Amino acid sequence: MVWEQTSKESMTKFLSLYSSSSGNSILISNDDTNILIDAGVSAAKISASLNEAGIDPETIDAILVTHEHSDHISGIRVLSKKYNIPVYANAPTMEGVLKSAPSLAPGLAHIISASNIYDIRSMRVKPFVTPHDSAASFGYVIESDDKKYAVATDTGCITKAMLSALAGCEAVVIEANHDVKMLSDGTYPYPLKRRILSDT
Repeated sequence: MVWEQTSKESMTKFLSLYSSSSGNSILISNDDTNILIDAGVSAAKISASLNEAGIDPETIDAILVTHEHSDHISGIRVLSKKYNIPVYANAPTMEGVLKSAPSLAPGLAHIISASNIYDIRSMRVKPFVTPHDSAASFGYVIESDDKKYAVATDTGCITKAMLSALAGCEAVVIEANHDVKMLSDGTYPYPLKRRILSDT
């Protein structure tokens, strides 16, 4: 596991299992609820990382999807099917997930929106919109043991709505993965440089 944050006042674990352009997956866990945010590596790798963290993969209660790019969803089909895990995403993202994982059981696919709050066992989930060049990207604020945690990956810029969503969090995973000068001096093709520097 790459990173772990635990609170002395609570039993909540907030772990980055994988984080890179090769695949992303984050776990938030308390005494009775286990949620994955994204599953962008193989189900076998995620299962192994969960076991290493002391979490039985069969106890995962939900997978929340930020967006439909392969480094965030490539393990969803097998993981959801093997352990009967519900998958939550907004409608455009779920369409992308189902193109990649057409055999996802219909009863496990749940459409959510940024205007609602969702209870998954003892955790409360509030999605929020993030700027990214995908169908419709979400970040998530999760309340556990009276504390807030958040994930906002692949964000092209920070918006006022994001700042409002992230305010008061105990911990936040947010992507910041390029240096402007290194990017401009580097060997990437010009269209890719423009994409990385854009607000999405």
